[in-house]
Amino acid sequence: MALFLFFHKDSDVMKVLTDSVNAEMQSRYVCKYLIFVDREAERVSGYCVATVPDLIDGLIEMKRIMDGKSILEAMCLLPYQHQTTFISIKDIIFPPICNISLEPYLGDAQTHPLESISSHCDISTIIMNRLQKIESCSTVQTIRSKMIPTDLFIHGYSKRYGGISNYPGMKSLNLVYSLRKPDPIFTVKENARRLCRHLGVDHGKYHLAKANHGNKIWVFEHSAPDSYDGIVTRTPGVTVASPAADCNMLLLADPVRRVCGAIHAGWKGILAGVVQSAVEAMVSSYDSDPNNIVASLGPSLSVCCCEFGKDDSKKFESIGDDIVVWCEGKEKPHIDLRLAVVTILEKCDIKRANIDDGANGSNPTKELSTCTKCDPNEDFFSYRRDGPKFGNQVVFICIKD
Repeated sequence: MALFLFFHKDSDVMKVLTDSVNAEMQSRYVCKYLIFVDREAERVSGYCVATVPDLIDGLIEMKRIMDGKSILEAMCLLPYQHQTTFISIKDIIFPPICNISLEPYLGDAQTHPLESISSHCDISTIIMNRLQKIESCSTVQTIRSKMIPTDLFIHGYSKRYGGISNYPGMKSLNLVYSLRKPDPIFTVKENARRLCRHLGVDHGKYHLAKANHGNKIWVFEHSAPDSYDGIVTRTPGVTVASPAADCNMLLLADPVRRVCGAIHAGWKGILAGVVQSAVEAMVSSYDSDPNNIVASLGPSLSVCCCEFGKDDSKKFESIGDDIVVWCEGKEKPHIDLRLAVVTILEKCDIKRANIDDGANGSNPTKELSTCTKCDPNEDFFSYRRDGPKFGNQVVFICIKD
């Protein structure tokens, strides 16, 4: 648990500490910070110090400090007259998983400029503008298939770099918001904006699949279903994307009909038929010929790390040979989910030479075969490696105007 004390221009630091923080409180917190708002900092033994221009930047800095130390619970002490502003900001900066307590103290009598700002401005807009100013410790990086024509499509797979997420398992370009994770939705939106800026595409036309582990596909030109694990489109300038963090990320591109799709193909979705649904959506909605479709599979959990229970593994036997792999000395089998997707694509009449899985195809892209869990560089997010508070990369594709 962390303790954050906010001080404004006329706050008496030592008096507040004496009156509000007793010895028992001192020992309770593993992290203690003094945040000085629009004033010079004062050094106090046992406390770290940060200076910020206003309360919004102070709470953003507080969240980044907590994330960097994997802390989800904090006590915040600040002047009594600023608690209304704090309450209006808190739920935007701190997602539901964070437990933030407020303890106001009787501070200076002045009204901080932020109080007047919050009364007539959209706090969400202010926060988004502040997040845009945060410098990332790295640049956005993506990889793309050498087999999808770049004169027709902007496409690829995001790595974990170039964003502002600061929680260890989600650092730094996490691209999915979840109520169960530490990233607030505005951080995820800013990460997506940075990805789109890097790609040169319109963030306002960026659409992310929901990844419900089912088999439904959204045909973009029609109304979206309630749940869907992929999006296909023929509309130029629209970027369709799908998330993953070990699951297969599948791209489909038809350069003849100029249509494309991005699909989340986890093991449940594979068994439910999401790969077949995506190909069928392109054939039925856009008159694609499977012989013309080029497919690519991004980094995912490889067979080396994909241990499975015996009962679930049996469900894959009907897909094809060599998908269920028994390793010597292992009690449980491993599943080659990448091979499962490739096998299904071939059954959908997509040529093997047109499938880039990083090892096969007419011109395979080696980096696409990276295992998300055991990659020594940890370039990609992995649920199995990072645990339940993991980030997500995305696969994306856009038809050039």
